Amino acid sequence: MKSRGRSTQRVLILLTLVAAVLFVVAAGAVGQTETIAQEEEPVQISEQPVPISAERSDPTADHRKFEILQQDFATGPDLTAACLSCHTEAAKQVQQTTHWTWDNHYGEGIGKTTQINNPFIGVQSNEPRFTSCHTGYGWTDNTYDFTIEENVDCVSCHDTTGTYKKFPTAAGHPAYEPTDFNGGGGAGVKHGDLNPDLLTASKDLGVHMSADGAGMVCSDCHEGNNHQINGSSVYMHPSDDSGVDLPIDDGNQATCQSCHGTQPMESEKLNEHTDKVACQTCHIPTLARGETYTKTWWDWSTAGEFDADGNKITTKDENGNVDYTTINGNSEWDRDFVPSYV
Repeated sequence: MKSRGRSTQRVLILLTLVAAVLFVVAAGAVGQTETIAQEEEPVQISEQPVPISAERSDPTADHRKFEILQQDFATGPDLTAACLSCHTEAAKQVQQTTHWTWDNHYGEGIGKTTQINNPFIGVQSNEPRFTSCHTGYGWTDNTYDFTIEENVDCVSCHDTTGTYKKFPTAAGHPAYEPTDFNGGGGAGVKHGDLNPDLLTASKDLGVHMSADGAGMVCSDCHEGNNHQINGSSVYMHPSDDSGVDLPIDDGNQATCQSCHGTQPMESEKLNEHTDKVACQTCHIPTLARGETYTKTWWDWSTAGEFDADGNKITTKDENGNVDYTTINGNSEWDRDFVPSYV
């Protein structure tokens, strides 16, 4: 009986110790859970402007020293093959991007190949001309093989000389003809906000890209990861109601609010207007404020006229802008003008 009593006593003591240990462990777990809960509270996105660093890291390789590149390449695909000998995964990454597929970010079949590509109607049957700005080579018709890695044009993005050009009707193959800012056949045509004035812009003209302003370049906003470049031109958003959302990209076009927030002004009274008045209304009162004119009217219905000898016609206005061609019809140009608001 005494032996059985001592055994029972030992069991009770052991159970008491186990219970004490479990209590301590449980208390620690609760404390840790509270700490984690505090750490995992939603982070408030700052309404302050996102700082853009002007510093850029130096490259880790000098491509001029690579033996495989010490040659004249007969074609663009030959050069790409040399690039891929080191950058083995680069083409695969590019081939997943909208710049390669010309589809939108969501894979919905909505992009340059399926939409009316105003002012050039559509890509279908016009591939050699419209694919001159494609990040690849040889897209001449609807049988183009998007899986051939050597057809990726590495230099279209990575050229650092400023001399690499694509020929306007060669389906993405290069030539020595000036095409900078000339999407649509001229500066300020297809993209009215892109023209050579930005290269030497004053702070008043381009506060973001001016050397006297933020000194930014395109890739400061259009950042990339695995060759996926941020931004969208299919789904347009005039404003960003969520406020600052850069440098984290949500797949939508960046807006003023994406960097400056929804309450960007020091005056509370001025901030009361931001939910009704667009930033551009005050900060971009006129368009094409530099030296370059932008095309404001294009009438194809007047195309097809020839001179008395049957030759195509090209005429220019008093400012040197082409205002009629037999192929394109009439055009009108303007500079430093107030836009028509809808």
